[in-house]
This record gives sequence, C-alpha cells and structure tokens, in this order.
Amino acid sequence: MTRTWSHDRAHAFFSRASWNPDLLGISLSHLIVRQLRPKSAVLTAAVDDTLSKRRGKKVFGAAWQHDGAATGPRGVGRGTCFVVLGLVIELPFLARPVCLPVMARLWRPGQEVSKVDIAASMIRLLAACHHGRRVHVVADAAYHGKALQRRLEEPSRCPGPGC
Repeated sequence: MTRTWSHDRAHAFFSRASWNPDLLGISLSHLIVRQLRPKSAVLTAAVDDTLSKRRGKKVFGAAWQHDGAATGPRGVGRGTCFVVLGLVIELPFLARPVCLPVMARLWRPGQEVSKVDIAASMIRLLAACHHGRRVHVVADAAYHGKALQRRLEEPSRCPGPGC
C-alpha cells in the first residue's frame, strides 16, 4: 500500500474525521452478534473498568485513581480510567469463552456520574440496539447487585456525548 497510498492520508483521515464511539461500538456489536451468535442466543455482556497509566500535564482525564493492579499498600495509580463493555463469546477453536470489547467511556474522578451510571447507560444502549434478545450482564463486585440493577431500571440518562 505504501506505493499507492501515503501513510499521511490515513493520519489525516483519522485526525479530521468525526467519530461517535457509541455508534462505532453498536456497529461492532452487531457485526460480532451476526457472525458469532445464533439468532435466538442470549447475549452475555461483561462490564469492568480499567486504569490506563498515563503521566503528564496535558493528558486529558488523567488523575490519581484506584488501580486494582497496583503493587504496594496504596493501590493507586495515575492515568485515565475507562469503563468497558464487552461481549462474551464462545469460539469453536478455543476451550473457553473470550470477551470482545465493544464500548468504552472515560470516567474522571469528581464528575457527577459514577462508573456504575456509565456502565448502566452502555448496557441500556446495547440492549436497546439488540431489542428482542435477552442480555445477561456479568461484572465484578463494584458493579453487581442492587446498585446496577436500580440504574438499569431508571429512564436513560446520558453520562456524556454520543448517547
């Protein structure tokens, strides 16, 4: 491709284009479901958050936050925290299921919405776009139980742009 297309063209495309991450995630989820799940199969969605370690004054959203993978007594790290929603899929050539991430949203300490609110919003969006399919949600202790269940029963609230 380097002979026909300059790599600058790709950089220009990705830097100037307007992206809706939710629309991209839903499109990806439809592709995964169409190709890898039977029509009547239940969708299993997994929700978790992850800290991507980042330093520097100009890194948007970076802050000192809880880091589940941190070593030492403090358990914090500096970086950006994303709440991630993935589809759990069984592939015929693997012995166990895999989780394919389809959506992610940035969470920043001090903002009005919690990580659970963001997760609930993404789950409601996924369920609405795959209407007619049952969606099971798996999550760790930070998301499970009544906190997430109450938020899923609430009317949809948008935690950010692109909802």
